Amino acid sequence: MNIHVAVSQWMTDKLYKEIRSLDNVFDVVERVFLISRDQIKTKSRQGDIIEARHAFIYVAREVMKYPLISIGSEMGMDHTSIMSAVESFKGRLVSDYRGINRKMKALYHIAFEGETVGTYTL
Repeated sequence: MNIHVAVSQWMTDKLYKEIRSLDNVFDVVERVFLISRDQIKTKSRQGDIIEARHAFIYVAREVMKYPLISIGSEMGMDHTSIMSAVESFKGRLVSDYRGINRKMKALYHIAFEGETVGTYTL
């Protein structure tokens, strides 16, 4: 089983039940990545902003199953850009680029167990 499938399965049950709106996904991603919603929505090519943007898109699409058009509308992107971001993030999960798997684990714990970012070394 590849890491993308494992992460998606690991997060899906609770995320789908507990985080029902894109606003809630934004809130959790902001806390883990320490990037504001406004920054996530920019077209910035700065690495940490791209990472947070792609994490948001990945959770919204792969875990929460939001339609490409809905995510694109929220982000000011077209559906093909959303698809590209998802695929890019899957690659980051496989290679654990910049410790992304640890950040996704922190996202899960913050969302469901009320832990704080300080609990994790990101």
